[in-house]
Amino acid sequence: MSAYAKREKFYSGFDMEESCIYVDNKKIQDSRYSNIICKIDAIIDRLRDNPGCGVVSDVYDLFKTMTQHLIKENTFINMLDFPFARQHFENHSEIYSTVADLCFKCIIKQMVDPAELDNVRSIWVKHICHHDRLLEKYLLS
Repeated sequence: MSAYAKREKFYSGFDMEESCIYVDNKKIQDSRYSNIICKIDAIIDRLRDNPGCGVVSDVYDLFKTMTQHLIKENTFINMLDFPFARQHFENHSEIYSTVADLCFKCIIKQMVDPAELDNVRSIWVKHICHHDRLLEKYLLS
Protein backbone atom coordinates (compact mmCIF):
# COMPACT_ATOMS: atom_id res chain seq x y z
CA MET A 1 0.00 0.00 0.00
CA SER A 2 1.40 3.40 -0.97
CA ALA A 3 2.08 6.08 1.64
CA TYR A 4 -0.74 8.14 0.11
CA ALA A 5 -3.20 5.22 0.38
CA LYS A 6 -2.15 4.60 3.99
CA ARG A 7 -2.70 8.29 4.80
CA GLU A 8 -6.12 8.29 3.18
CA LYS A 9 -7.11 5.12 5.05
CA PHE A 10 -5.91 6.49 8.40
CA TYR A 11 -7.53 9.88 7.99
CA SER A 12 -10.81 8.55 6.70
CA GLY A 13 -11.58 8.13 10.41
CA PHE A 14 -11.32 11.90 10.87
CA ASP A 15 -14.64 13.04 9.56
CA MET A 16 -14.76 16.56 8.16
CA GLU A 17 -18.18 16.86 9.77
CA GLU A 18 -16.58 16.35 13.19
CA SER A 19 -14.40 19.38 12.55
CA CYS A 20 -17.43 21.63 12.18
CA ILE A 21 -19.34 23.54 14.81
CA TYR A 22 -22.79 25.04 14.58
CA VAL A 23 -23.64 28.63 15.46
CA ASP A 24 -27.26 29.72 15.04
CA ASN A 25 -27.90 26.57 12.98
CA LYS A 26 -25.13 27.55 10.53
CA LYS A 27 -22.28 25.13 9.99
CA ILE A 28 -18.86 26.70 10.61
CA GLN A 29 -15.72 24.74 9.93
CA ASP A 30 -13.40 24.35 12.89
CA SER A 31 -10.48 26.76 12.54
CA ARG A 32 -8.00 24.07 13.54
CA TYR A 33 -9.03 22.16 10.48
CA SER A 34 -9.12 25.03 8.02
CA ASN A 35 -6.04 26.85 9.35
CA ILE A 36 -3.78 23.91 10.05
CA ILE A 37 -4.87 20.58 8.56
CA CYS A 38 -5.88 22.11 5.23
CA LYS A 39 -2.53 23.95 4.98
CA ILE A 40 -0.66 20.71 5.57
CA ASP A 41 -2.81 18.95 2.95
CA ALA A 42 -2.17 21.73 0.43
CA ILE A 43 1.62 21.46 0.91
CA ILE A 44 1.49 17.66 0.61
CA ASP A 45 -0.61 17.91 -2.55
CA ARG A 46 1.83 20.43 -4.07
CA LEU A 47 4.74 18.12 -3.33
CA ARG A 48 2.93 15.11 -4.79
CA ASP A 49 1.96 17.04 -7.93
CA ASN A 50 5.40 18.59 -8.34
CA PRO A 51 8.09 16.67 -6.39
CA GLY A 52 11.01 18.87 -5.42
CA CYS A 53 9.07 22.11 -5.70
CA GLY A 54 9.91 24.85 -3.24
CA VAL A 55 7.65 24.89 -0.19
CA VAL A 56 9.94 26.58 2.33
CA SER A 57 7.72 29.65 2.67
CA ASP A 58 4.63 27.43 2.97
CA VAL A 59 6.20 25.36 5.75
CA TYR A 60 7.33 28.52 7.55
CA ASP A 61 3.80 29.98 7.22
CA LEU A 62 2.42 26.72 8.64
CA PHE A 63 4.86 26.98 11.55
CA LYS A 64 3.77 30.57 12.28
CA THR A 65 0.07 29.61 12.10
CA MET A 66 0.58 26.65 14.44
CA THR A 67 2.62 28.72 16.87
CA GLN A 68 -0.06 31.40 17.04
CA HIS A 69 -2.73 28.77 17.59
CA LEU A 70 -0.78 27.08 20.38
CA ILE A 71 -0.07 30.37 22.15
CA LYS A 72 -3.74 31.40 22.03
CA GLU A 73 -4.96 28.01 23.20
CA ASN A 74 -2.42 27.81 26.02
CA THR A 75 -3.37 31.29 27.19
CA PHE A 76 -7.04 30.32 27.21
CA ILE A 77 -6.43 27.03 29.04
CA ASN A 78 -4.37 28.86 31.68
CA MET A 79 -7.51 30.81 32.60
CA LEU A 80 -9.38 27.58 33.34
CA ASP A 81 -9.22 24.92 36.00
CA PHE A 82 -8.90 22.27 33.28
CA PRO A 83 -7.86 18.97 34.93
CA PHE A 84 -5.93 17.79 31.84
CA ALA A 85 -4.07 21.06 31.22
CA ARG A 86 -0.62 19.57 31.87
CA GLN A 87 -1.15 16.77 29.32
CA HIS A 88 -2.57 19.26 26.85
CA PHE A 89 0.46 21.55 27.23
CA GLU A 90 2.86 18.61 26.93
CA ASN A 91 1.21 17.59 23.68
CA HIS A 92 1.46 21.17 22.43
CA SER A 93 5.20 21.06 23.22
CA GLU A 94 5.58 17.86 21.19
CA ILE A 95 3.73 19.41 18.27
CA TYR A 96 5.80 22.59 18.46
CA SER A 97 9.10 20.67 18.61
CA THR A 98 8.15 18.43 15.69
CA VAL A 99 7.11 21.33 13.48
CA ALA A 100 10.09 23.48 14.50
CA ASP A 101 12.43 20.61 13.54
CA LEU A 102 10.64 20.21 10.22
CA CYS A 103 10.83 23.94 9.56
CA PHE A 104 14.55 24.02 10.37
CA LYS A 105 15.25 21.01 8.09
CA CYS A 106 13.21 22.61 5.35
CA ILE A 107 15.15 25.87 5.56
CA ILE A 108 18.52 24.06 5.56
CA LYS A 109 17.68 21.57 2.79
CA GLN A 110 15.28 23.88 0.91
CA MET A 111 12.91 20.91 0.63
CA VAL A 112 10.71 18.65 2.72
CA ASP A 113 9.62 15.03 2.52
CA PRO A 114 5.83 14.58 2.24
CA ALA A 115 6.11 11.74 4.80
CA GLU A 116 7.30 14.26 7.39
CA LEU A 117 4.27 16.42 6.68
CA ASP A 118 2.06 13.32 6.96
CA ASN A 119 3.56 12.80 10.39
CA VAL A 120 2.79 16.40 11.41
CA ARG A 121 -0.76 15.98 10.12
CA SER A 122 -1.16 12.77 12.09
CA ILE A 123 0.05 14.45 15.28
CA TRP A 124 -2.43 17.30 14.81
CA VAL A 125 -5.37 15.03 14.04
CA LYS A 126 -4.63 12.95 17.13
CA HIS A 127 -4.33 16.13 19.20
CA ILE A 128 -7.64 17.50 17.95
CA CYS A 129 -9.45 14.18 18.32
CA HIS A 130 -8.16 13.52 21.84
CA HIS A 131 -6.84 16.55 23.72
CA ASP A 132 -9.09 19.19 22.17
CA ARG A 133 -12.15 16.94 22.51
CA LEU A 134 -11.39 16.58 26.24
CA LEU A 135 -11.19 20.35 26.51
CA GLU A 136 -14.47 20.76 24.63
CA LYS A 137 -16.20 18.27 26.94
CA TYR A 138 -14.85 20.12 29.97
CA LEU A 139 -16.10 23.46 28.64
CA LEU A 140 -19.54 22.00 27.95
CA SER A 141 -19.84 20.41 31.39
